[in-house]
Amino acid sequence: MNQMANDPRDLLGAFLSPGITLTVQQNSPEVLERYVGIEPLTGPEGVKLSTIFTPMPKPNGVITSACQHPEEVFKLFDLMLSEEACLMGRYGTQGEDWDFAGDGDVSIYGTPATIRIINQLWNTTQNKHICQIGPYVSRPRFSSGVTWDGNTTDGEYMNAQAALLYNDHAPEETIGALIFTPEEEAAIRASRSMIDAHVKSTIVDFITGKRDIHDDAQWAEYVLEFEDMGLAAFLQTAQAAYDRVR
Repeated sequence: MNQMANDPRDLLGAFLSPGITLTVQQNSPEVLERYVGIEPLTGPEGVKLSTIFTPMPKPNGVITSACQHPEEVFKLFDLMLSEEACLMGRYGTQGEDWDFAGDGDVSIYGTPATIRIINQLWNTTQNKHICQIGPYVSRPRFSSGVTWDGNTTDGEYMNAQAALLYNDHAPEETIGALIFTPEEEAAIRASRSMIDAHVKSTIVDFITGKRDIHDDAQWAEYVLEFEDMGLAAFLQTAQAAYDRVR
């Protein structure tokens, strides 16, 4: 998909991505300017919701039993979690690639800025930072406070403008990670695999025209096919898991 998105012949009409420069090259303004963020689609009954992702802590550093200097490695990991190291690990060298924002600077979200990017390194070939690999703590006051320099094809600015389209459409209630018991996991494993595969393959069918997205009968047939995959039992199990954490 990345190759299609960067092709000058406009081969790709739309795509999903957590950030535009993960798909389109940051140093290609003539390609970036062809794309705009799309706000949440409105359903037939006027429902318009955005997707909410809640970041979960995850282990990004491991000290093995074979490590001869575990305390030193732990100190390194601890250092990597500091504000200074995290800024370096995301933006590069202070004074060369980024610096703190000045008074009156406005961020890509239209709020007071906290950080100014001098040399945009993200999604480029570089040897300045490690793209947040390893122990890392995201600091929203910086990631949401990047100064806007007026460039409408800056990747972070484009991401921010797209995100603003979704801010007012978050659902009132969201579902986090569902924790299943070993018995529940064993009971739904086959159904979940079949359901996931069915969704992915049918998306391709609708995109390529093998199925007609405008044909209500074909859509109803697609939905009905879930019954043979154990959808009812899966939903019942998922509901039980959700009820335990409410």
